[in-house]
Order: sequence, then C-alpha cells, then structure tokens
Amino acid sequence: MRLRRTQGESLVPLPPSLYSVILSQMSTVLDSAEVESLVILVEEATRSSKEGVKRFIEPAQGTLRRAINKRHHVIFGRRGSGKSSLLRKAAADLTIDRRPIAYVDLETFKGHTYPDVLLSILLSALKEFNQWLETAAVHPANKTSFWQKLFGTRPNRPAYNREQIALLSADFAKHIDQLQEQLHSSDHTQTTSSTKTVEEDSSSFDASVNIAFQGLGAGSKASQASSGEVTKEKQQTYKHSKLEFLHQHILEYQDLFRRMREFCGGDPIYS
Repeated sequence: MRLRRTQGESLVPLPPSLYSVILSQMSTVLDSAEVESLVILVEEATRSSKEGVKRFIEPAQGTLRRAINKRHHVIFGRRGSGKSSLLRKAAADLTIDRRPIAYVDLETFKGHTYPDVLLSILLSALKEFNQWLETAAVHPANKTSFWQKLFGTRPNRPAYNREQIALLSADFAKHIDQLQEQLHSSDHTQTTSSTKTVEEDSSSFDASVNIAFQGLGAGSKASQASSGEVTKEKQQTYKHSKLEFLHQHILEYQDLFRRMREFCGGDPIYS
C-alpha cells in the first residue's frame, strides 16, 4: 500500500507497523456497537414507515406533486425503489392539508376470496376515513401532540365543523359495524325470519229484557261486546348474499362520500 506525500508528488511505501495499526483501528471501529446500530438504522430506513415521511426525498423533481393531484395513478417499480414511501408521503401531505385520505394496503387481502375481498377493502377504507374524520378533520392546528409528533408540522387550513363531522363519523361507524357483521357471516345460506303481528278479535251478543209492572209492559234490549287479541306469525325464507348486501347499500356509501366532500370542501382521496 502506498500513500501520497504532502510535500510532493512522489509516493512512499507505508511502513508495515503503521499499516497494522490502521487495520487494527479499522477493525475496532467496524465491530463497534455504534456501527452496528448504524447498520440497523440503515436497514430499517429501507422499509416504508409512518416516521419515514419526515425524511422523504423525492426520487425526481415533481414526483410528489403529481402523486397528490386529482387523477388516477399507477405507481410501479422494483422492490425497494420507494413506491410505498411515496404513497405514505403523499398521504401525510394530504392529511396536513386536511384533505380526506384513506391509505389501504391491499397486500393484506391477497388471501381473501370473493366477495370477502370487496367487503374487507371497503371496510378498511371506511375505517381509515372515519379515523381521519375523528382526528385530522377536527384537531386544531395547535394540537402539537398530533401534528408535530406524526408529521413534524401543522396545517394551514382551519378545522371543519365539529357537529357536522360528528354526525358523519357516527354514520361511518354504523356502516363499519354492518360490514364487519357481514364479513364474519356465512354466504349463500338459507335464512328464515319470523314476523309476529297482534290483531284484535271482537264479537257481540244481544240480551232482551221484558219488564211487567202494574199491567204495563216495557222492554229493553242491551248489546254487550267482548274483545280479544289474536297473534299471527308469518315466516319468510330467503338466501343471504354478501354481494347482494353491497348492492343494496351502495347508494348509502355514495351518500357518505358525498357528505364528506361537502363538509370538507373537496373530493375524497384514495390511496
């Protein structure tokens, strides 16, 4: 091994003793706990995480801006190229701007069968939107425990109307409970429902009374009625279908998104 001298351009050999000392010191540094911690941090940084959005670097100028505009996008690239990091950063920026956002990882549902996969994705989307309604939509900008801790900054836009958001969130929660019940139920099963009704049953009879008093006759007629209740039961058999359930409630889901758009001043964003 040779080193360049500072006084000139000539090269001089490195003394073997000094070379051994340098190798020993390098080995000590590489095997230190600090370097091991650094390696772990670098490995963790290669995986997308919520905390990583604070250190996000655009792969190319304008990439993030295009990712959050109101158009459909297809993002592709090799493993580890930063696709998930870009989506998480876009979700974070939209959240800071108080725009409705639902981040759903479809990898979670790759083993689900049809139509459970539809129920699962819709259920996750509604949960994400409802969490946004309960936090980013109404938290004031000075709530540092939320904005600074998660995003390192705070929004410029004011919070939305709490009463409207609370009513909307309650409707989201109702549909979430219904979808969870459907997801855990059996599909294409025969179900029998019974409906009981109570009706009144009335009948009457007549009673005639003749009274004789001092050669005078008088008669009267009385009518007496009796009443009762009759219980009737009606049974109906139908086939339970998860897909039919979604078809029956699709207008209600559309109404949820319409109201969210009206209350929050913009189109909901999906990721």
